[in-house]
Amino acid sequence: MRGALATSAIIYLEHFYFVMYVVILGVAVNGIRFLAGRGGTIVQAHDNVWLRASFWPVVTGATFAITWLVFF
Repeated sequence: MRGALATSAIIYLEHFYFVMYVVILGVAVNGIRFLAGRGGTIVQAHDNVWLRASFWPVVTGATFAITWLVFF
């Protein structure tokens, strides 16, 4: 796709990959901290329910924010 557009700037669809890189890194760090028992109160409270419940709102919110910044 980049060859067809002939631009050096980051196109809209590539922002999704950056969001996913951050999400994968965050999930890995959260899992390590949870299993090590050193996650603090937000990670250890109620079997990690706050971070599990906020996964999709954070991903969709980041995607919406990028969409808003790119197109408006």
